[in-house]
Amino acid sequence: MMSNELEIIQESTLGTIYEPATLEMHKFEEMKQLVQGLADKYKGLAFTRADKKGAEEVRSKLLEVIAKFEKERKIIKKAYNEPLIAYESDLKELKSLIEVPLNEIRDGLKEIEEAEREERVEALNKVLGIKLEGIGIEIVTPANWLNKTMWTSKLNPSTKLNEEIDKAIADAVKEKKTREMQVDILTEFCNAQDIDPAGWVSQLDHRNAMEVIELINMDKERKARLAAEQEKRAAEHEAMLAKKAEELAAIKEAEFVEVPKLEPANPPAEETALPEIEPIVTTLIRVSGTMAQMVSLKNFIAANGIKTEAVDIPLDIEEPVHVGFEEPEPGYMEDDFDWAYADELPF
Repeated sequence: MMSNELEIIQESTLGTIYEPATLEMHKFEEMKQLVQGLADKYKGLAFTRADKKGAEEVRSKLLEVIAKFEKERKIIKKAYNEPLIAYESDLKELKSLIEVPLNEIRDGLKEIEEAEREERVEALNKVLGIKLEGIGIEIVTPANWLNKTMWTSKLNPSTKLNEEIDKAIADAVKEKKTREMQVDILTEFCNAQDIDPAGWVSQLDHRNAMEVIELINMDKERKARLAAEQEKRAAEHEAMLAKKAEELAAIKEAEFVEVPKLEPANPPAEETALPEIEPIVTTLIRVSGTMAQMVSLKNFIAANGIKTEAVDIPLDIEEPVHVGFEEPEPGYMEDDFDWAYADELPF
């Protein structure tokens, strides 16, 4: 039944009748002349700021003409597309009828394919278990080893798959032996240098043994250099402390040393004679002068350390003769010199 329907559908058509539509503008030439005349009328015009309003009105009219043509185009296009839209809708309806069972079949096939893939996974693990028995290695299985084309209908590996598996195992064995040899070389070197190899063996994942040994030597040189620098700094520090201790001890010793009295190298034969002291002379005089002269006299007496004291002058003493002084002014009284008898000069 299904075969008959499929054959009929394949050999039959939908009976679609297609008649090319005709779109013609019967008044195209007439309309073209009108449009050309309108375009020529406003072509090449120059507008100023004063003509702005007129230019905007012309622009609006020209846009109206374009809008008229665009509107008619859309109307015709809609009418022209209506039969095509209806035709496509009918085809989609027919396709939807087929897609229901088609999707069910797809889902069923997907489940079958997943089950078959699981069978190939089990078959591959069985083959690898036999080939890797007693070797002590593991290999990475590429995704294409599970492709259907790599297996026979009885789930036996194809010739190509067997070759790829054997090559992968041989490469893994070679890599294992190389790794063991690299570990032995690195371990012997570390033991000879009294270094724990555990931390360096992991470096073999990224480089060979000789490169790791070079890293070890570089690390040793770095540590030796740091140790030498630290030892040098420690020695310098100890020397500085020792110097400071010596300086401190010298200071403490100097505090308790009795400084010897130094005798002159050439003592004088005789002691230096002391200067003679002049005897003190007391003189009683009467002084006359202006106030400015008296101030100058006072400053002179004080500057030269001359002592003064007050004395009583007898009334019957004769008037002294003034030598080198001006005559006293008339009315100048003797009482004006009361300051001479005071303990301190009044000026």
